[in-house]
Amino acid sequence: MRILTTFLLALLVAPMASANPYESASPPNDINALESAGLIYSDVQGALPKSLWRGQPRSEITYLLKNLPTTSPNIGIQRLKKRLLLSVTDSTLIENDIPIQNGQDLFTLRLYKLVEMGLFDEAFKLYLKNIKDPENNDRLAEIGVALLLNDRGLAPACLETKAFARRFIYNPFWINLNKICTIKLGAPQSTPIEFPNSPIIQGIFYNKDFSISATMAERLNNLTLLEQLMLVAEKRVDYSNLGSSPESIQYLSPQLVTIFLNDERFPSEFKGKLEESAKNYGIIDSYDIGDSYKKLEENVEKLSQHDTEKLILRKLFIGQFISDKIITKLLQQSQTNPKNYVYIQSLKDIRATNSTIDITQQNYNFGQDSFNPESVNMLKKLKMSLDNSTKINDTSSQVYEKHYFLTSKGVREIDDSNWNQWLKEAQSNQFIGLSLMIVLSKPNNSGKFSQDEAIEVLDSLYTVGLIEQAQIVARNILGSILRLN
Repeated sequence: MRILTTFLLALLVAPMASANPYESASPPNDINALESAGLIYSDVQGALPKSLWRGQPRSEITYLLKNLPTTSPNIGIQRLKKRLLLSVTDSTLIENDIPIQNGQDLFTLRLYKLVEMGLFDEAFKLYLKNIKDPENNDRLAEIGVALLLNDRGLAPACLETKAFARRFIYNPFWINLNKICTIKLGAPQSTPIEFPNSPIIQGIFYNKDFSISATMAERLNNLTLLEQLMLVAEKRVDYSNLGSSPESIQYLSPQLVTIFLNDERFPSEFKGKLEESAKNYGIIDSYDIGDSYKKLEENVEKLSQHDTEKLILRKLFIGQFISDKIITKLLQQSQTNPKNYVYIQSLKDIRATNSTIDITQQNYNFGQDSFNPESVNMLKKLKMSLDNSTKINDTSSQVYEKHYFLTSKGVREIDDSNWNQWLKEAQSNQFIGLSLMIVLSKPNNSGKFSQDEAIEVLDSLYTVGLIEQAQIVARNILGSILRLN
């Protein structure tokens, strides 16, 4: 039976005391349609099932969506997160164990998460497609105007702010943006306008020497979105020190990477490093193989081992099939590069090729000797996961116990055993959305998402029947292994 923890549930649904009357206001009447909205809706586009949230508690969906990590070393997992956030679903299937708090609906939460992941364009398209007026949803109005400011500049954002600043008079975002609009577009002021809750904005407008170095990634990451946007708009980001510390670019958050990509002042000599970060974060995500790789593919017979590997890696990361010609070339080169035996078998295992070439166990073992021990271990884990995916999942459905995260002292920590049990219960009940977000959000000792976690994501995808999505992740895991050898 389900365990209902009355005290914890009461804490979860009780509105916080606030001077802002909109924080406890009811969501709009068409909230189900809004929460279900997305930009991708078919299998061809890679959409997740419309029943993604069937029977799953809103309390847990909300918690996990807020805490979904914005980065991953596996581009396939980044793409999976993006699809999760942009897929059209049916939110009426959610178990509403808590009421929908204003500003805590799945639509608003998804917009914020998309922006945190640097996916401003997708977030703005989703907003424009579905919102004419955010009504009493303060947080929705805020992210909408921030996206407008980023895409179209201050003047259009100020037109919206004129109405919203009166509607949401208690929110620092509107207070600050309204003052910015007065300074930039209003009549000259005889006395300085104060920004008591933002020394950054105060410095931008009233200290001619104020700037923040682009190398100060941690400080920049911790600023509010409005502060970040205004620093760039008012040319107060100092890029002059990037030459002495170009590695600082890799520590910028996805959100800041996108903002800097849109800054015409960003130094051209470091644009490549910035774009590399954007690709790693899935912000720039092209499925086009590129002209240089097309030339390699047109001349497969003449390729060196190095170029053959380059072509395979590129095709893995963009999700293209590996042709029989390329597999044949690998086999020809295997006499001097026995690791190719592992390449061929692994590509067959993850269904990245339709080749019928057989690799003997002896040759496979011979090829493994060319890999470092860590890669051999990951290859074994990948193969085990793929082998398990072919077995019928006959695990009987377990009774699902809700997991609450609020105590009288706030959010509590969850140890590994709790996470593992939670994931097991979600998978057993075929809770697709929860299973995905649990395994994507589960912390580890290193504090970073590793390839072991990628394997766990793969297992979870297979367990809940998302075979196509699993294959995308498998290709990127294999690509990451091959790239290290």
